[in-house]
Amino acid sequence: MPDSSLRAARPVGSVDEAVDVLREGGGRATSARRAILDVLFATTDPLSTEQIAQRAVPVQDVPSTYRNLEHLETVGLVRHVHFGHGPGLYELVADQERWYALCESCGSVSAFSPDDLDAMATMIDERIGYRIRFAHFPLVGLCRDCRGDDRPAG
Repeated sequence: MPDSSLRAARPVGSVDEAVDVLREGGGRATSARRAILDVLFATTDPLSTEQIAQRAVPVQDVPSTYRNLEHLETVGLVRHVHFGHGPGLYELVADQERWYALCESCGSVSAFSPDDLDAMATMIDERIGYRIRFAHFPLVGLCRDCRGDDRPAG
């Protein structure tokens, strides 16, 4: 069952827009939250709490960073994903949701659009009654390099 405390995803284009979203919800735009948002706006890759804390200016402690990320997720600005057995990784909510594929051999991760799997998603829903998603947990398999396959996908 979905967590009812989470608000709808709120894609924003800047730290200032994110601050406005925080304030709309009655939250505070602390310097720590601004520093975390600065880090997330500076990358397109999901980052661990530790990576975010280390990259923030000034550097943040990990427990406070984690609590602030949880709040940013609750207001719909940030989401987290899990790649394998590692820690949750955080990224900004985007206009277009990104799904992920993880190679179970080399650990490489690829981001892709849910639209790339429309036909397969429809087939799975029709055959077994599940609507698939690879936003929180990735699709897992072997990448082209690890399986030694040079053929293009499709």
